Amino acid sequence: MKTPSLSPQMRKYTVAAVIGNGLENYDFAIFGYMTPLLAKHFFSSASASVSLLYTFAIFSVGFFGRPIGAFLFGQLGDRKGRKKSLLMSLLLMAVSTGLMGFLPTYSRIGLWAPILLTLLRVFQGISIGGEYSGCLSYLLEHAPPERKGFVASWMNIGTCLGLLTGASASLLARSFLTLNSFEAWGWRIAFILGLAIAALGYYLRQKMTETPLFLELKQKHTLERHPFKKVISAHWKETIQSTCVIIPLTVWTYLLFIYLPTRFTGISSLSFTAALSITMLPLTTTLLFLPLGGYLSDKWGIKKSIAIGLIIMSILAPLLFYTLEDGRYVFFLLFEIVFTFFLSLSAAPANVLLVELFPTNVRNTGTAFSYSIIGIFGGLTPLVLTWLSLHIGGIFGPLSWVSVTGLMGILALKSVKRVPLLVDDKEISSSINYSQI
Repeated sequence: MKTPSLSPQMRKYTVAAVIGNGLENYDFAIFGYMTPLLAKHFFSSASASVSLLYTFAIFSVGFFGRPIGAFLFGQLGDRKGRKKSLLMSLLLMAVSTGLMGFLPTYSRIGLWAPILLTLLRVFQGISIGGEYSGCLSYLLEHAPPERKGFVASWMNIGTCLGLLTGASASLLARSFLTLNSFEAWGWRIAFILGLAIAALGYYLRQKMTETPLFLELKQKHTLERHPFKKVISAHWKETIQSTCVIIPLTVWTYLLFIYLPTRFTGISSLSFTAALSITMLPLTTTLLFLPLGGYLSDKWGIKKSIAIGLIIMSILAPLLFYTLEDGRYVFFLLFEIVFTFFLSLSAAPANVLLVELFPTNVRNTGTAFSYSIIGIFGGLTPLVLTWLSLHIGGIFGPLSWVSVTGLMGILALKSVKRVPLLVDDKEISSSINYSQI
């Protein structure tokens, strides 16, 4: 049976959601890429490793803002519509990131510098707490059933584009400035650019229309008045399952794209430019693999695709750490590229699993709440791996964190009997002509 193509309107929705999500992730990722420089400017510790640890702590604090964002934007999306939630989350991210570019440093205002940086990081976390899950709900409620995996893969593509754009902006700022100028003030450029970039994202999202499933519930007056309470009381099992399945994928993503380049810069002898260049290769290959992973998940099925990725990545993880520890960067990059293929294979179907375990009337809240917990584990990864490297050393400490989360994901996936695939929405979705969406 031939797989139906996406309608022109569905492609427009996908582009608008993906670009907006990419722009938010650009803002969010800039903090991670600039961590070594932020450590110099916002902390007084004489030890580079300790300052790096402190800055990663602030990086992780942002993820604890995600449950707040999940509560606020998740319920907003379920009560007032997915579109309104996405517009508000984008504005909050733009303002908090732009203000980071204007913050005085520790040498100017002392302890207030890291305090203000932490506060803005929390606002970033609140924003992202409703962003990714809101986009997922929006896209998959528009997507035809046979193409959900492929459509979902574009959310991950948006994330990678944001990370890649953040890395590119940082490299461009560095290439046009002397090292002293870049470290003194040039690092601020990438943060301030977030304000201009957000304007494009807001314009694109203004043109988006509400999802047909949400509009159907609204017309029937069956919207949930207290979606968060409903998720906690009636859908706690789905929350645990989706969270535990996706945690290892998030941990491995932050390992590859945030922790490793900053580790190279902050602890090893590699320069800022070299570390970001190493990051851009696997990001680029991931962009190429993601649509293939989404396509294959539509053919193979949700659970099978996730299981293959989780198992093989768990096997590859020790090789990845060994080549890094041994300084064999060429082999490390090769293993990293293979790793990104299986990460891409699991990512799209994991998105579908996250969204479709929850019914439409609480979907935005349920996915946002699960994703906020997932994000905490991902955000803690750079901090945990840095601490383990400092106190245990070698590959055993960091590898234990990665391996335990991988095993948890495999066991959680086994507990999922089936993916509902909007089973509760069949009566609604049967009246929708997806070729016109």
